[in-house]
This record gives sequence, structure tokens and C-alpha cells, in this order.
Amino acid sequence: MAVTPLELPSLKLHNSGSFAIERYQIGGGAGQTADVSDPLWVATYNFAGFPTRADRDLWQGFLDSLNGLMTPVLAFDPARRVPLTYYNADGTPPTSGSPWGTPVVAAYDRAASTFDMTGLTNDMELSNGDYISFQDTASRWHLHKLTAAATVSGTGTVTVTVAPRPARGLTHGGASVRMRDACCTMVMRWPSDAFRYGPANGGPLTITGQQVTKAFL
Repeated sequence: MAVTPLELPSLKLHNSGSFAIERYQIGGGAGQTADVSDPLWVATYNFAGFPTRADRDLWQGFLDSLNGLMTPVLAFDPARRVPLTYYNADGTPPTSGSPWGTPVVAAYDRAASTFDMTGLTNDMELSNGDYISFQDTASRWHLHKLTAAATVSGTGTVTVTVAPRPARGLTHGGASVRMRDACCTMVMRWPSDAFRYGPANGGPLTITGQQVTKAFL
């Protein structure tokens, strides 16, 4: 039986971190560098501490449930949880709903690093830095970040340019696109003494993650 990736708990206590593409390349100099494999996403989530025992228990229980590296996590970038167009005036994302429609993958072009999508809200604006993710026909998650703004047509279609490029041999099967907490599958690591006792109920805590692309058994 395949292991089902877990969703991250609330990140309300998260105060800094990073979410980026890590590339594995050989060669050197202009025109002489090549990717050894498809790039992978890496993440860091920093927590200054846990103000209450309940907060501490939430995260300690979650990390314990991962059984080390045996259970993957659906990791996302907390700095862009929904398309920028839909952020509230106070800089927070909406907590529910899907105002961007019900997008699906229609086609992709690996050489051009683009995806065609349908089912989006007519005439909406997508911004540089927005994320999309979806599962392929083998249930593997793919995560991509827009590298240029794009405007959805009056019929809900759009072509977006992304990084990293679509994976080699991708079979998407018209997959539904996740735009709230767009994610990829990662294994997480953290220090063994992260939950030591003290006045602050444990912490500070740094969790790091690296994307995995093969199914867990």
C-alpha cells in the first residue's frame, strides 16, 4: 500500500524560511552546463518557539507521525498560499473558497516551459510568483512557479510560463490544478532536541524539506 502524504499543520507560528528550486548540474561556462536530473524543490520552515503547550504538542505530534523519513509531506510556500490577485488588502490570503475557478491541465510544452490550463475564472490576472501544482497519472505531485504574469482569456484558458520546466515524459491526464497551498511531496528533517522542555515550551525549531519524486511504499 502506498503511503499517503500528510498535509502540514497550521503555519501560524512560522516566522521565516525559504522555498526554492535546487538544481543539479554539470559542466561550466555559457552553453556548457546541463541538468543532471530534473530540479527539486527544497524548503526551510523556521519557528521562533511555541507560546503554548498546545502549539508544541501539535507540531511534536505531527513530526512524530512522519516516522522519520518514511512519511512524506505536502509542502508549500507560505509566502504565496494563493494567487496574488486574491490576497486580502491586509496581506492575508482568503481562508476558504476557490475564486480562481476549477483549473485543469490541458497541455504542456517542455521546451518552452509552459502549461496550458482551462477552467479558470474568466479574465483573471495571474502574477509572476504564483504557484500551480497537480498530480500526474502515477499520483506524483508536480509543483511549478510562474515566471511571468498572464491574463486568463474570456473563456477561462491561459498559457503560463513556469519554473522548473515540465518533467520529462510527463503524463498529466487532464489533472486538476491545486492553487491554494500548491504543493509538492517532501521528506522533512528536524533536530532531535527541538522539543526540549523549558519556559518557551520548546524551540526554536527549524524544519527542512527536500522534494521526492518517487512513490512511497
